[in-house]
Amino acid sequence: MPMALPAVTVGGMAFVKLHGTILDSSVWSEPSHIRLVWLTLLILCDTEGYVGAAVPGIAHAARVTLQEAEDALVTGR
Repeated sequence: MPMALPAVTVGGMAFVKLHGTILDSSVWSEPSHIRLVWLTLLILCDTEGYVGAAVPGIAHAARVTLQEAEDALVTGR
């Protein structure tokens, strides 16, 4: 079972349903900034999984530093 279902649009707003198994996944063992960026990407993505944001915008949305966002995105830990 996937940890997150694709985004669904309701009344022009996108929603992502998360599955409880996310807490048992390897992602949940990562440092906080990686978990925050990962969840932020799930929240920001459209129904196709596309996130139309630059790294500074993702960092701001996740409330992490630019370096932490770059680390989470580039290293893909």
